[in-house]
Amino acid sequence: MEYQLRDYLIEPGCVEQFAREWLSGVRPLREAAGFVIAGAWAVPEDDRFIWLLGWAGPGTFAEADAHYYQSPSRSSLDPDPARLILATNEQRDAVKVL
Repeated sequence: MEYQLRDYLIEPGCVEQFAREWLSGVRPLREAAGFVIAGAWAVPEDDRFIWLLGWAGPGTFAEADAHYYQSPSRSSLDPDPARLILATNEQRDAVKVL
């Protein structure tokens, strides 16, 4: 399985809203696409949302991620919690767990 850690800086005061929208929209779409959410943490005092995303399906993590973002279900996600992200700190290359 390959994993990617995603750390988002969210608009001040909007972490709980982001988390609700992420839980009801992004998480089910990711899981339906075959991804595993290994953990997710809201840190309101720092305006951060951090999550660990896993992929064990065919192809690479990057290929699966691109396919996910190009899917009609992701394109039509409303509301899209990404609008609340000010900055991202993502480990671009997924890593395999030993």
